[in-house]
Amino acid sequence: MRAANAKAATAGESLKVLFERAIAREVGRPGERLIEYPLVRSQRVGVDLTNDQLDEVLAADDAERYAR
Repeated sequence: MRAANAKAATAGESLKVLFERAIAREVGRPGERLIEYPLVRSQRVGVDLTNDQLDEVLAADDAERYAR
């Protein structure tokens, strides 16, 4: 409680306001909508890579970049 009281005092607000903001952040505000990803829809087809394939692509890219 002391830490919360100190934080509220340094922010220049009451302990009640600090708790109200904390609860609103934890519970969520009414009418707040969730963000859906991807934000920008694309008509292009995605690439399906395994971790090993991605490692190979990145290694080849690094080799090409540092070979110059």
